[in-house]
Amino acid sequence: DFGVPDFTNFMSAFPDSQRNIERSLRQTIQKYEPRLDGVRVSFFPKEDDPLAISFQITARLVLKDHKEPVSFESMVDAGGHFRVKGS
Repeated sequence: DFGVPDFTNFMSAFPDSQRNIERSLRQTIQKYEPRLDGVRVSFFPKEDDPLAISFQITARLVLKDHKEPVSFESMVDAGGHFRVKGS
């Protein structure tokens, strides 16, 4: 169990596999990051890089006395490199 699965199998059926990738990312985040609640993952097309896949991840960061909304963009480029940006 190494976290995010290998997306190469999903990519052969893309865009039909888009929902499977979203679900897989959401489940991995929920399993390995218990501080995040209400995790949502949505495909986010990158018009400037058609060979990349990108997802918008939104959630609530559970702190001691409140929950803070957070948002990330996760992208895999054509070379298989992952990037995560937070906002």
